[in-house]
Amino acid sequence: FPVTIQTLESVTVKYEVGDKFIYIMEESYLYDDTTTTNLDSASLQYDTISTEILKDTMINNYLCKVVYNKGGLSQGLEYLTFLEDGCYAVAERSDDNNELYIFDNPILQYPSKMTIGSHWDESPDGKNRLYEVVNHAEISTQSGKFNCVKIKYNVFPNDGFFNVGDDIHEYISDKGLVKLSFSSSNSIRSEGMHGKVYWSIKIHRIN
Repeated sequence: FPVTIQTLESVTVKYEVGDKFIYIMEESYLYDDTTTTNLDSASLQYDTISTEILKDTMINNYLCKVVYNKGGLSQGLEYLTFLEDGCYAVAERSDDNNELYIFDNPILQYPSKMTIGSHWDESPDGKNRLYEVVNHAEISTQSGKFNCVKIKYNVFPNDGFFNVGDDIHEYISDKGLVKLSFSSSNSIRSEGMHGKVYWSIKIHRIN
């Protein structure tokens, strides 16, 4: 979708009960097997992702929005609280085991009034992700245009999913994620094969 650079004062993420967002995720893989020096044909798959704000609830004295993510990389519930200085994750519940995991301290997802130069870190379980707003953008989708900030982030150290040096960009509006692009490569050794897998993900909102 077209991205137009805009002059924008700031973006503050805020959800309301009843908000629902639909995304298309495009994944592609390319395997470089150095034992045969051949590149396998890229495999491409599409998935529909939905994010819905279900209700309000209290956790550890924080008033939280219960956010249900279905499809894509992770499925389950997030419990987000919106404080004066930003949006924080208080807890999560995975569809895999249905256990509620409450973070020792709320994790900052997006600070208030994000603009070029805003930066913060997220450090769950000792995995440090460094975020920086690098630009403003207006993104056109099937349902309209969104004023966004463009966020780039890095991971230190490798966290088992993202790796140091991965190219990760998010476009965030006042209603959260509008677009994401991610590319990575990982060394693979299995059953006598040695090589790399090149992985790419693109996500864009369609409503």
